[in-house]
Amino acid sequence: MTADHPHIALLRQRLEALGADEEARAALAALEAEIEAALDEKAKFVSVITHELRLPMTSIQGYTDLLRGGAMGEINENQLNFLNVIRANVHRMNALVTSLSDMTKAEAGRLALEASPQALRPLVDKAAEAKKEVLTEFQQTLDVQVPAELPLVQADPQRVQQILEHLLDNAAKYSDPGSSISITAEDHGKSIRLKVHDTGYGIAPEDLPRVAEPFFRSDDQRVRDRYGWGLGLSVCRSLLALMHGDLGLESRPGEGTTAWVDLPKA
Repeated sequence: MTADHPHIALLRQRLEALGADEEARAALAALEAEIEAALDEKAKFVSVITHELRLPMTSIQGYTDLLRGGAMGEINENQLNFLNVIRANVHRMNALVTSLSDMTKAEAGRLALEASPQALRPLVDKAAEAKKEVLTEFQQTLDVQVPAELPLVQADPQRVQQILEHLLDNAAKYSDPGSSISITAEDHGKSIRLKVHDTGYGIAPEDLPRVAEPFFRSDDQRVRDRYGWGLGLSVCRSLLALMHGDLGLESRPGEGTTAWVDLPKA
């Protein structure tokens, strides 16, 4: 797994160019083993932490939903608003826990996917339905133009939906109320390309190369004012790499952003 790390790959290339001897190659192999062991320990640690965090979050959400449903008697509008805030924040914490878990598993080569031939339109529709509440919150409209007759893709359906949900989240969060978001798809030769386009704030040119780095967040105050941890795009890229796909962004400040996802045909 560490053989694919860009810094390790670069170091190996330079050693090869210099005609490195056996001692240097052995040192590099030892370094790779140490990195792999460290990533594995990190993944185990995060797995324990995320498991322990999910238990109370599940309890908080369960009791919150019971209260919202009137299990302990009628609630007034202010109480409902408070409960909705609790519920929304539990969902955000759960998204963070999931992202941390996926990222560390991917780094350690322990993230298992189940790819199979899939039709894209049903997955897009599921993601759109899952994000209906978010789109309503930000007063955005969604236009889906994904032909049902597109060729099947070879992908893990749950992970494709996870990726699309994150891209829709970003499009909604970083656009003004009342704006529109679109999802389109086209045959791209050996792959199918999905595009999520918004008419929002856009991304500064100096930020564009870094937005998929873990924990990176722009200094743009409008971005800082929205909740987020800078993990989503990094996780999306890792998931797509495991499905032999790719992720890219095209953006201009003030003109919106297009996030594209390439998935291999089945």
